[in-house]
Amino acid sequence: MLEDFPDLKHLADERGRLARLAAESVLDELTLRETAGQHRLSMQLLDSFPADDADAVVLEQVRERRDRYRDRIAAARGLSSRLKELASDLEDSADREAALAVIDEITARLSFGTVDRFATFQRMTDGSEIPADRAMAMAINGWLGGAAFADDNLKLALSAVRVRDRLQTFLTTDDEVKRRELFDALSQEEAFDAATVSTIARMMPPPHSAGEPISEGLYAFEVAPLEDQEPVRCLVQLPPEYDPLRPYPVVVSLHAAWTTPEQQIDWWAGMPGPTGTRLGQATRHGMIVVAPNGPHRSRPPTASLRVNTLRCWPACGRPADGLRSTPTGCFSQATPWGAMPPGIWRWPTPTSGQGSC
Repeated sequence: MLEDFPDLKHLADERGRLARLAAESVLDELTLRETAGQHRLSMQLLDSFPADDADAVVLEQVRERRDRYRDRIAAARGLSSRLKELASDLEDSADREAALAVIDEITARLSFGTVDRFATFQRMTDGSEIPADRAMAMAINGWLGGAAFADDNLKLALSAVRVRDRLQTFLTTDDEVKRRELFDALSQEEAFDAATVSTIARMMPPPHSAGEPISEGLYAFEVAPLEDQEPVRCLVQLPPEYDPLRPYPVVVSLHAAWTTPEQQIDWWAGMPGPTGTRLGQATRHGMIVVAPNGPHRSRPPTASLRVNTLRCWPACGRPADGLRSTPTGCFSQATPWGAMPPGIWRWPTPTSGQGSC
């Protein structure tokens, strides 16, 4: 256009300014997506970043992010071989076999969301001559409970692995006899204490399967109330690149009498785009959206539904960030659910205003 209209050459500066604003907008978006755990998308945005007309500060930030991703990928690739070398140095054959089983699990499930669990292990073993059993214990404990959980007692770490495995089995069976057997076996484990179980349960994979999705990231299932009531249908929309080993904020969206759970999903997560991925704010911010179908349209769902809705999704055993208002403005509350015991979770107070995620 500037070639066709020479008199408008003064707009060249405006074009450059718009290009710089566009580059900054892309940088802000990839920062948001990285924070939300959407690393593949973030790397795609980095690879296609509009470098033309971007200022030096923005380009330096892009370069640093690319380098950070490369470093994390290299560290993740080297972690498995490093752990196998440590396992080969273990003197006890039973410990070595158990450690190799955990290493196989780590190799299969390691992601950008879990690699930070090994921060203590990497810091303590980098350039240090630490015995293989102590180093392996820090790695296993970090995998089970996070970097702050990285104790250096291998026997205790392998006991914690058995505690986690039995805990998962305990949570997936309704057989009381089997549960009692599992509890008796857990009681014999050195790592079976309240603090360890709490940490492991918060970090372990979901014990239940989510089943097949209705569409990309969207699941439907029934919640069994605590009282003598009919099961309640819930919709759950997961964010892109969902990682079950990573904690996510949860929005519990309660429909009004004239709306549906499907509309709540569309409101928060957005309508599906051409590729099937939803394009709304919950998607961008990496939030799980739970939309229960209220059993009675004349009144809010009961207390049993309130409690079970927060337990219904297999990976939602972690504290949720709170509840915001629905598009109709029926409910508005942002109390941190995880800060209150289940017995005092309260139903949001009806309001007339609207809120945002």
